[in-house]
Amino acid sequence: MNISFGNLLKLFIEFQSVIEGKNLFQKNLTSQIECLAKRGFLQITDLADSNIRNAISHGGVKASGTTMKFTYRKGAQYLEQESTVYDFKDSLLQLFDGVSAVILSWISYLCEKNITYNEVYQNANVSEDTSHFFERLSMTTLLTTCDKISQITVKNDTEERNQVNVELTGIDLAINSRIFIGLSTAERIFQLRNLSLIDTIMISFNSPKVANSFFTVKCSVIEDLINGRIEMQEAWQRVVEDKGVLMYPINDEPRNEFEDSFRYYPEIETDDYRITEIEDISIEKEKRFKAVVYLKRAQRPTHVKKGGY
Repeated sequence: MNISFGNLLKLFIEFQSVIEGKNLFQKNLTSQIECLAKRGFLQITDLADSNIRNAISHGGVKASGTTMKFTYRKGAQYLEQESTVYDFKDSLLQLFDGVSAVILSWISYLCEKNITYNEVYQNANVSEDTSHFFERLSMTTLLTTCDKISQITVKNDTEERNQVNVELTGIDLAINSRIFIGLSTAERIFQLRNLSLIDTIMISFNSPKVANSFFTVKCSVIEDLINGRIEMQEAWQRVVEDKGVLMYPINDEPRNEFEDSFRYYPEIETDDYRITEIEDISIEKEKRFKAVVYLKRAQRPTHVKKGGY
C-alpha cells in the first residue's frame, strides 16, 4: 500500500509537470504531498499522513491498549503524535479505498475507450515500465499474482534462443490448477512478446505451503496449443517429456510461517531509551545485531556519546 500510494503521487506529479511545463520532481513523501496539495489534489494527499508513515518505517510506533503513539523526526526535532487504534485502522481503510478507486478509475477509462492490454503494451509512446505493468496485470488472476517477468538470451553450441521467465505468487494451488494457469500464462506471453518457435517460457510458482515449483515449455508446444492442434493434457505431456518440470504438492503440515520467515526480537525499553527493529546481522565468526535506538532524554547531538565494542 505504501509503495502504491507513493507511485500514485509520483504519477500525478509527472502529469502536473507536463501541464506546467516544468520539472516538479520531489524526492520524499512529505514533499510530494505538499507539492500536490498546493495544486488542488487534496482528495488524494489527505489520504495519508507522512509523519505517521515515517514513524512506521523507522519503528517509531508504540501501542498501549486502544492508544497508539507515533514518534518521528522533523528537522532536528523528534516529535510524537497520538491516535486511537480505531482511527488508525480507519485511516488505513480510507487509504486502501482511495488508492483502489484511482487505479480502478484508470482501468475503467481504458474499458470505456475500448483500449486493450495489447494496445497499451504495443504502443511506442508507452514507457517500458508501464508496458511491463500491464503485461503483469494481464496475467494476474483472482488466485495468482504475476510478480515478475524477465527475458534472457540462452546461447549454446547449437542454438541461440530467448527464454521468458514468469514468477507467479498466490494461494496454495493443486498441481493440476498450476498446470492450467501456467500453460494459459505461457499462451499469453507467447502472443504478447511475439516469440519464435525455438524460444522457451519458464513459469514458476511461489505460495506459503508449496515448495517453489516451476516448469519450462517450448513455444512450439504453445503454438500448437493456441492453434488447437493439441489439448492442454497433451501439451503438458510434452512438457513432462522435455524434463523441464519440478512441481511439488501442497504441504499440509502445520507450522508457524512467521517463525519460518525470520527470527523476531522484541523491543527493549527503559526510562532512558527504546531499542526497536532489532535484527541479527551476524557473519561467520562474529555475532552482530543492528537496531534503531531512541534516546528519550537526549535533546541535542552533544548529549549522545558515541562508542563501540
